[in-house]
Amino acid sequence: MMLKQAVDLFWRFKFQEAETILTSFSDTNVAFAFHYAEVAFMKAVITEDKEDAKVADGRINACMKLARKQKKESEKPDTIPSILLAKIIQGEVSLLDAALKFRLQRQLTGVYTFRKSWKYFEAAISYRKKLDDNHPMAKEIDTYLQTSVGFFHFIIGVVPKEFQWLAEGVGFKGNRDLGIEEMKRAISLGGVKAVMSQFHFIWIYSFFFEDFAEGEKYINEILSRIPDAVPALYLAGYVYRKQGKLDDAERVFAAASKNSTEVKQVQRFGDYEQGYCSYLKLDYENAIKTLTRFLNDSPGESFRVYASFQLAMSYELTNQPALAAEQMKKLLPWVRKNYDYDEFAERKAKRYLTLKGGLSAFDKHFHVCMLHYEACRWEETLKAVTEIEPTIHADEDRARLMWLKGAVLQKQNKLNEAKILFQDVVSLEKAVGGKDSSFVIPHSLCGLGEILIAEKQWDAALRTLKKSKSYSGYDFSQLLGWRIKKDIENLKKAKAGKL
Repeated sequence: MMLKQAVDLFWRFKFQEAETILTSFSDTNVAFAFHYAEVAFMKAVITEDKEDAKVADGRINACMKLARKQKKESEKPDTIPSILLAKIIQGEVSLLDAALKFRLQRQLTGVYTFRKSWKYFEAAISYRKKLDDNHPMAKEIDTYLQTSVGFFHFIIGVVPKEFQWLAEGVGFKGNRDLGIEEMKRAISLGGVKAVMSQFHFIWIYSFFFEDFAEGEKYINEILSRIPDAVPALYLAGYVYRKQGKLDDAERVFAAASKNSTEVKQVQRFGDYEQGYCSYLKLDYENAIKTLTRFLNDSPGESFRVYASFQLAMSYELTNQPALAAEQMKKLLPWVRKNYDYDEFAERKAKRYLTLKGGLSAFDKHFHVCMLHYEACRWEETLKAVTEIEPTIHADEDRARLMWLKGAVLQKQNKLNEAKILFQDVVSLEKAVGGKDSSFVIPHSLCGLGEILIAEKQWDAALRTLKKSKSYSGYDFSQLLGWRIKKDIENLKKAKAGKL
């Protein structure tokens, strides 16, 4: 099947070969036209290049025009499948268009197009009743429909509070569980679009649920069929890194880079990820070399700010404060609003630039503790915390160490010990006012809430999680907000005996 071959080439980032196949029918077949537009969309998102965005925009418009034409066919039994597919593709291509507009910071037109996309899918859902389930095209068409509608239901179901206006603009409420069911059905149908549902699940389980084992399952499903699928390799690296499997992460990031000869930006992203792994390994010299190469070669915004912060900290931790300050200063004009990692780096950079001679001994040591923690080296984290504990005098510093120790013990399932530490941190709330320490209160409350769920103290857990949710303005608040939302939903399911 030519379309399936082209889509497989797309996931392998063999874009030129995919386009050669897709252009054969992109003027007459809406599915070919959609995937032809999808290739250009993927390029534009990765490269952040205006010319690539123009190409994507042109193909999106051409696909929409073809879909409108096909939708106007006179309705007969033999034309119902093509009319239905045209309706679905209108939704699909509008979704690409909306994502492209958001990427180009055109939020208002992006919201409008996002809403239009859902309206197209609504029409397709209604029209689907006209198609016989035994029709030869039914499974393929349902794969497209279930993948996209499932994604919509899930994504609106997890919209953070500050983006509720977007959900209202779309005009419907999300349903996370229904979305998951729909995408699982798409995978079971096995059509061309099924791989996209698998990619959605990698994101859902790895980024939202932080269930890396489940995310890895979908990665392996894709790689078993398409071993050089670049996005799957890249996401595998992320999943491995989040689990502390840094050697495995470096291996698959290198493989993703090797297979991305047509998209040089992905190779640069691979450089960044290799540098990130070196940084977590405390191999600062290699991190400096690799992150410097990434920043010199990469013209785009992705990772630039946080990579600069990591490079600056690598200088700081190798006793080169002048170079650290230079890099901290350099990142400030690049900061993007509402990006947690950018805003964290900005705050840290501004604070660093007020210091003379670099960070205090405690702050240096605490940063190393956090690198151990991020790399899932639990025993090394506890050892590093124990080494510095006798030297602290300020309650804010004590609160940071207690929170970190509690977080590690929670990961090790030593819940009673973790609970005591989290409670001790919360008791210091009035003493914890600095920006470097304010995060420990909501994080400790969240940890407490999770332990109370494990203890089946439902009401106390809900009160604690809601209190954690009430805080704002601390580092990575959006990420913790997602975790709290997930915890509250799990609490309700567990209380109802559904978990």
